Amino acid sequence: MSMTEQQDEKAQLLVNTWIHRYRRGSLRFFILHLLLHKHSKKNTEHQSFHGYKLAKAIHEETKGDWSPKTASIYPILKGLVKDNVIEHSPDSEHFSEDSTRPIKQYRLTPYGILVATKLEDMRKDMTRHFISGQGGAPRPPPPMFRLPKEELFKILKNTDADHLEEFHQHFLKMQTQNQEILKFLDTLLKEKKTR
Repeated sequence: MSMTEQQDEKAQLLVNTWIHRYRRGSLRFFILHLLLHKHSKKNTEHQSFHGYKLAKAIHEETKGDWSPKTASIYPILKGLVKDNVIEHSPDSEHFSEDSTRPIKQYRLTPYGILVATKLEDMRKDMTRHFISGQGGAPRPPPPMFRLPKEELFKILKNTDADHLEEFHQHFLKMQTQNQEILKFLDTLLKEKKTR
């Protein structure tokens, strides 16, 4: 087996391990997604991030739905360094305004790019899995498997009519439930404001 095939197999095993722990691993998905995609089109070098910058980027990427603490990001970064998926980027270390310690910047290693790319492919496969209803009724994927709208629309275009119908019904149920919750919240807010 060649070195490339060994790395490919090793990357797939690592991704499979994370997929099985996805409920606890969603932060890892976002970190690798950001490190893989936030780079210059002119330059093949992937952008470096430090923990606070990653937390801020995740907050922006999820439109404010999720604001992870840096205390939960740094142990993941440490584990990714240990797995040789990311590395410190010493050339881009800088000092924060209130500290004399350098802030470590992290970037993907060549192996990390392979792992992150496999993870992105897995996200697309899992999205198809949830939409097609394999193993249950069609439903939206959990947040860590959600794709940008354009990619989701491509998958939906290639989904057969039966699954699309079930998926549509699922969204209608969610819409009804959300309307009920919104109505309840409106009533509750009015009551609390009049007290």
